[in-house]
Amino acid sequence: MVSPSHPLARRRGRVETSALAGFVQIVLSERNELGVVDQAVLSPRTWRITDLETKRAMLLAGAGWGNLPEHAVCDDITAKRLVEIHPAAWGEGEHTLHLSIIHRRDMAFGPAHRWLASTLEALCARDAAASRAALAGRPKRKK
Repeated sequence: MVSPSHPLARRRGRVETSALAGFVQIVLSERNELGVVDQAVLSPRTWRITDLETKRAMLLAGAGWGNLPEHAVCDDITAKRLVEIHPAAWGEGEHTLHLSIIHRRDMAFGPAHRWLASTLEALCARDAAASRAALAGRPKRKK
């Protein structure tokens, strides 16, 4: 994502890593001293922040480029406050997150487990459907 005023917003199709490297990438970082290995960092120029709302605000302000969850920016995309870019290094759907419920086979699901599993499934399905519907209503960007 970038703001419409960012130079990368004019790019069409896949954006090569060499082009992205010329701009600041806003990166979500862990708060503790151990941290985690960087993921999806393509630019040597990074600004690190600790929460998604700050990252979104920085992208809206044109401070750099970065990825954000689709549900968090679908209104910004529709209102043209943010523009999607497509890094060539990232495949289609590569940053899709999956939710799994893991449990021991020798332990039966009780009523609370069943309620939690069905509620999480329903909430995820609802949010995914709303996000798809919002994005379906906006014009497709030429690649």
